[in-house]
Amino acid sequence: MAHILQINEFEILCDDSGNYAQVEAIVDDMVQVAPASFFDPPCFQAAVCVAKIRLSDDDDLSAYEHDEEVAELIEDIADSDWQVLA
Repeated sequence: MAHILQINEFEILCDDSGNYAQVEAIVDDMVQVAPASFFDPPCFQAAVCVAKIRLSDDDDLSAYEHDEEVAELIEDIADSDWQVLA
């Protein structure tokens, strides 16, 4: 599970295929800044990332106006869903 240091932006968006949430956050250990050596493991640091989560058509979008619902949704984002912003 990714360790989120800060949430920069949270939006509910809609496109032709339905509703989704887009989250921009600072996520720990996303970018390798030093390679492994004989003595030390690789070193990673935080980076600004974005993730998109498809929402069910049955979801009540007004529920995401509450911090608890947003936090629960963000906690469920898989590590592989975070994309580092360049």
